[in-house]
Amino acid sequence: MCNLGYIYEYGRTGQRDYKKAFYCFKMAVDKDNAEACYKVGDICFYGDAFKKDYDLASHIIKKLRKLQMNWIRMKTSSPTFIIV
Repeated sequence: MCNLGYIYEYGRTGQRDYKKAFYCFKMAVDKDNAEACYKVGDICFYGDAFKKDYDLASHIIKKLRKLQMNWIRMKTSSPTFIIV
């Protein structure tokens, strides 16, 4: 779904469609796709698909950070550091 979101966002099938892109990215977010979290946060922050929504952008970016921290914990034997 994340890849399909990019297709709509960049208009690979014709015209750009930010609303369809957002829908695809949001479906990928629901499946814990970190890249899609970034894209949804970006779309919400800049208001490409609809009116800017800083609260939703902040919520999605927090989810992204949580996914990143979980990934770091899985990859390291002693997760004693935090990437800021």
